[in-house]
Amino acid sequence: MRIDEGYIGISKEPKRRWAVHRCYGNTHLKRALKKYKGKIKYSILSSSESVEQILWEENLLRPFPNMGWNILEGGKHIPRNIKVGKDHPNYGRKFSDEVRKKISDSLKGRIRSEEHCKKISQNKSGNKHHAAKPVNIYTKDGTLVAENVTIGEFSRLNGISGSNLHRTMKNEGYTAGGFYARRI
Repeated sequence: MRIDEGYIGISKEPKRRWAVHRCYGNTHLKRALKKYKGKIKYSILSSSESVEQILWEENLLRPFPNMGWNILEGGKHIPRNIKVGKDHPNYGRKFSDEVRKKISDSLKGRIRSEEHCKKISQNKSGNKHHAAKPVNIYTKDGTLVAENVTIGEFSRLNGISGSNLHRTMKNEGYTAGGFYARRI
């Protein structure tokens, strides 16, 4: 690969950044990812605790705008962090019934190919998925209810949302159906 090909970026969380790039932001990069699907190599070129060092290295590799799939000149733009949880501007916001209906209607009627459904199924199975990892389940008062079970298994048997139960592992004091989970 030549110096003026590909994409160079900076991130504290490179895998997450790469996943985000597939959906948002840089149009050049999104189109390239779609066009060369499966042929693109993803690698970390450098690692440093010093932001100045990383910016300097990026500037060496991308001294001009529109080089490769980069839009901006390297070394001058510190990437903004994607805000999640309490930092997200919509955190705690309640959508009106009208907005909720619009969102619901926009998601209805989606037809997924058989291949797409298989990919979703594969990603949700095995030890990669959060619902497949063994956890201990406790009641609000701290009593152990289930030991060495998966979130998916426990949530299906007890009619609790698996994603809500998974959130209890990250948020102290948060419960789902009166239960919380902890990794073993």
